[in-house]
Amino acid sequence: MKAQNKLNKYQQRKFFVVELTAFAVLFALLGLVVSHFFEVSVYTNIDQGIIHQEQALLQPVQSRDDQQNHSGGGPTRFQADNVIYDKNGKILNANALGNRYSVLKKIKFNPKQMENKLATKDVNGNYFRVLLIRANTVDQKNTRYVLIAENIDTQMNIIAAFNKLLMVILIVFWAVAILISFWLSRYFMKPILKAWNKQQEFVANAAHELRTPLTIIQNKLEYLFTKPKRSIIDETEPINQALNETKRLSRLTTELLTIARSDSNTLQVKPTEIKLADFLPETVEPYEELAASQDKSLTYSNSVAGFVTIDPDLLKQVVVILLDNALKYTNAGDKIEVTTEPSGRNNWKLTVANTGKSISDADKKQIFERFYRVDKSRNKTTGGNGLGLSIAQWIIAQHHGKISVADMQPSGVVFTCIVPIKG
Repeated sequence: MKAQNKLNKYQQRKFFVVELTAFAVLFALLGLVVSHFFEVSVYTNIDQGIIHQEQALLQPVQSRDDQQNHSGGGPTRFQADNVIYDKNGKILNANALGNRYSVLKKIKFNPKQMENKLATKDVNGNYFRVLLIRANTVDQKNTRYVLIAENIDTQMNIIAAFNKLLMVILIVFWAVAILISFWLSRYFMKPILKAWNKQQEFVANAAHELRTPLTIIQNKLEYLFTKPKRSIIDETEPINQALNETKRLSRLTTELLTIARSDSNTLQVKPTEIKLADFLPETVEPYEELAASQDKSLTYSNSVAGFVTIDPDLLKQVVVILLDNALKYTNAGDKIEVTTEPSGRNNWKLTVANTGKSISDADKKQIFERFYRVDKSRNKTTGGNGLGLSIAQWIIAQHHGKISVADMQPSGVVFTCIVPIKG
């Protein structure tokens, strides 16, 4: 038990780590994507303004002296964030730049790397978005370079503030993800633990059910070896008991094989159109003599006209299981009735009812579970393994139907299967 609990806790921690890692990676990627697109959006607006200035400036530019003569020594026609260089990198409009000249002159002039390329420059903590373009004077004699430099400190602060806010949001979401991962790890462990417990219980029950008949057969055979001179007729009883246990063992292995095949989805339904008017007598009549030999009454009736779509072999197994249970858990003088009738427009109903002892509400909730028996003390006399109703439930479910159990008044039990006419 301690080892099992340790394994369960380990598996739960594993789920927790995997889920938390998945959330962390997802949030990190989301943060990077949002941050990237926000920066792209900000830079796109800045670059559009710079490109508009570039288009306005891509006209022949007069020499510096001509500009000064034309303007009478006043400010040039270039904007303050436009730095004009000669081909040697000398700034020609220093006066027009005013107090920003001391900052803008620190931008390294490098036409090979900067010409016609948008870039961001950090000048002593001041950020500029720059674009260097080549322009000629009106006389086409001198080459000039114009550096369009737009201060983007405000935009950079906005980006930094946005990233900080985004990081806070992601941290909050990561904290929430821890709680969600913990809850999900417990939630996902529930069906696993349930399936594990059922598997453990199934294996234990199957081993017990197999061991019992094998032990009886072994004991009877060992007993016969102690009587080597006795004749078969003298030892009829132990031989008969061994044969009965062999039959029980064969039936149990068949049922276990059916369950194993159903769990692995290798047992497939083969729907066929049949008439219940023909199917029901063929299935029920062989049990009439058996019921009569036990002083019990077995009757059947059908009121479903036409064809229904079912797997006849599997549905026959359901009827046999229900009839077998009815015969086992009834006494002499009790009645068993099998009926098929329409149920609504698109369904038909199979009912197997018997008088006798009813089933408690607590037993009704568990009666379709594997290896469950209403009366465990009757196992040896009835030969039941507690698998039949579980198999019947699976078969009906494969036909998209439902099976249920209820009390029959004044006493008795009725099993009802609702199955679509066209499965």
